[in-house]
Amino acid sequence: MTAEDVLATTAEHGVAASGLALENNDVLMLLRIFNKDLLAEIRDDDAPGVMAPTYLFRSGKRLGGGVAAVVGDRALFGWMKGLLKKPTIAVVPLSSITSAKRDVKVVGGHAKPTPVIIVSADEDWELLPSPDVPAEAPLYTILTDLLTGAEIVDEFPAGPPEAAS
Repeated sequence: MTAEDVLATTAEHGVAASGLALENNDVLMLLRIFNKDLLAEIRDDDAPGVMAPTYLFRSGKRLGGGVAAVVGDRALFGWMKGLLKKPTIAVVPLSSITSAKRDVKVVGGHAKPTPVIIVSADEDWELLPSPDVPAEAPLYTILTDLLTGAEIVDEFPAGPPEAAS
């Protein structure tokens, strides 16, 4: 499998697990934005994982909207950086992750708690799921399981719902 195939399959898993139709799917939009930068971090022998739209915080610092993907033995967290909004990718080896759990927290002064994935590694990460992905969709559960190194066998949905005609 080529690196391009690994990334495409990882994105397909994210699309399918999001429960959203292909039309206007956030995972596909993020794939177009981060494609080149993610490919720079993916090897031909990597096992495909899952890609998810997220809002990222690193060690308490807000990074912004972006993507979280797990491929092979590492997590790839991407966001747009700087005035020119250049894609930036952080590589986090799964072996450095001591825990990843789903929780809720109050973000930005909102009274309503927001779901969050808290990742403890060399640096702490918080991944806020996209509000566009239904809460019952398996995407963020699969992402959390992959971040903890849990084996995911046959948990990826077969494919996304068909686009509305």
